[in-house]
Amino acid sequence: MASIGQMRERITIESLSKPRTKGRATAVPTASTVEAVYASVQPMTGTDRLVAEQNGMNAPTKFVFRYRSDLGSGNTEMLSSYRIAFDGKDFDVKSIVNIDHRGRIYEAIGSERA
Repeated sequence: MASIGQMRERITIESLSKPRTKGRATAVPTASTVEAVYASVQPMTGTDRLVAEQNGMNAPTKFVFRYRSDLGSGNTEMLSSYRIAFDGKDFDVKSIVNIDHRGRIYEAIGSERA
């Protein structure tokens, strides 16, 4: 688990709106900023990275940040409606866990958008 001192990178948590489509046009969801927070950002390495890439993830990255009640508990709806922006790149949230089960720290795994 990352200590508060290790959470020195600025990430932006973004909410994705569900687009409305008319006809057969493909709509792209739009993102709005929920909040910018400090986090520990670590590219996944070793076996964890290998397993993530075998599951179709691109540049899997671990984000550790303070718990936020507005993000929910890591349910499927949350995973598909949020993304993380960091260093000019967007990451789809693939998993999120309240790692200490005390409502203090989240660990999210993101896959870089191609």
